[in-house]
Amino acid sequence: MISAKQDGHVITNHGTLVIRDSVGGGVITGGWNAAQSQGGGIINNGTLTMENGGITGNHGFMAGAVLNNESAVFILTGGALTGNTCGQGGGGAVVNYGTMRMAGSAITGNVSG
Repeated sequence: MISAKQDGHVITNHGTLVIRDSVGGGVITGGWNAAQSQGGGIINNGTLTMENGGITGNHGFMAGAVLNNESAVFILTGGALTGNTCGQGGGGAVVNYGTMRMAGSAITGNVSG
């Protein structure tokens, strides 16, 4: 489990990042980012590949789980984005300005304010 303190997101990616949960049960959680135009779980400015695992229980001003910025690439294979929230009508799970690909994954139970 990877988590953040209040008033911070969990991961910021500016390069190439691969998150691989080969055992099962890995979770990115606890991000709480009230700053304008920010994401709670992950802010992606590069290429992010996530294989299995989950992003759950995060809160962001604009995106609960992932803020995928312009020119960024987010590839999600397996795993789930669940139980994330955002406060300003963005995406409870994802706000995507770049490229996002998904296969065999679930996005459920996220709430946009």
